[in-house]
Amino acid sequence: MRFISLTVLALTAASCSGGDKEVVDTQPPCGVEIDETIPAAGATNFYYRGEIEFYLSDADETATLSIDGVTGTSYRNEDNDVVYFKPDAPLSPSTAYTAKLTYCTGEAEVGFTTSALGTSIADTSSLIGKVYSLDLQAGRVVVPEGVGSVLEQYLDIVIFMEVASADASAIRLFGALADEANPSQQDYCSQTLAFPEADFSGAPFFEIGPESTNIAVAGFEVTIDDLLISGTFAGDGSYWGGGVLQGSVDTRALVPLIEEGGEDSAVCDIVAGFGVACEVCSSDGQPFCLSIKAVDLGGEEITSTNLEEIEMSDCHESCPDSVNNPECTL
Repeated sequence: MRFISLTVLALTAASCSGGDKEVVDTQPPCGVEIDETIPAAGATNFYYRGEIEFYLSDADETATLSIDGVTGTSYRNEDNDVVYFKPDAPLSPSTAYTAKLTYCTGEAEVGFTTSALGTSIADTSSLIGKVYSLDLQAGRVVVPEGVGSVLEQYLDIVIFMEVASADASAIRLFGALADEANPSQQDYCSQTLAFPEADFSGAPFFEIGPESTNIAVAGFEVTIDDLLISGTFAGDGSYWGGGVLQGSVDTRALVPLIEEGGEDSAVCDIVAGFGVACEVCSSDGQPFCLSIKAVDLGGEEITSTNLEEIEMSDCHESCPDSVNNPECTL
C-alpha cells in the first residue's frame, strides 16, 4: 500500500541590516514518500517474531521506526531507502500494535494486528508424527537484497518436514523432498534431510541448525552450508508459519538451469548485475557461493503423507534407480 505524504514549503523572510534588500531562506520539500509497508495498514496476520519494514521512494538518512510501547532497534539498509524495526522481544500473538515512521516528510503511522502464531501448545508431544509442507516459492527472498524475484523462480522446490520427536525441551525434525511427478508424495530416490535435535524450550517456536546439507534442485544436487530453518507451530498443530530459511548455496550446481555447459560463474555473473557479489565457498575456497535468506515461509499439516527416513539416495524399494546404484544393498 502506498502512503502519499505532502511536504510544506517553509519560507523565512528577513531584512538586511541596511534595510535595502530582502533575503529569503528557502527549505526545499523533502519529496520522500512511503511506497510500501510490511505489514500493510490494517493487516491482521503479522508474524509475532517478524520485523517491521517501510520502503521509501528515496533515500532518507534521518528515517527511524518505532512501535508504541515496544522496545527495539531501528535501522536502515545501505541505500537508506528501507527502514526496519526489530523488537527486542517477540510481540504478543493476536494483539494490535501501531508502527510509527519518523522521517524527513514528518510522521506516518500504520496499525496492524499479529496473527495467532505464538499461542502456546498444550502438549508438545502431540506434534510427533505430524508432516508439514514447505514451499520455498511461497516466501520472500530478502538476502541478497534486490534479487529476490530473480532467485525465486529457481526455488521451485517442495519439502516435507516431519516431527520425529518433541517435548518441552527439545524437538527433532527431518525433511524429505517431494516427488516432482507427484508433489503430494515423498521422493523415494532422494536421501532425507537429517536435522540435529534443537532446543524447543521456546515452543511453539523452533530453530534448527545451522547444518550443512545437500538437496536436489531440478535433478541437480546442491550443497547448502550453515542451513538454518526456524518457524512457529500453530497452537493446535494444524500448520506452521513465520518460517526463515537461510544458508550459503554453492551456485555451481545451478549453472545448468541457467546455461547448458556454462561457466562455474554463470549464476554469480547474473547476480553481479544487481550489485551482489558471490562469496568464497567453505568447501574449497572458490568464490561461487551465495548467501540466501528467505522469510515468511510456512505450510499446512499434510495428513495424506507418511514419510520414511532414507539414508542414501537411489536406494529404496520404491526408487527405480536403485538397481543402478552399486552401493545400494536392498
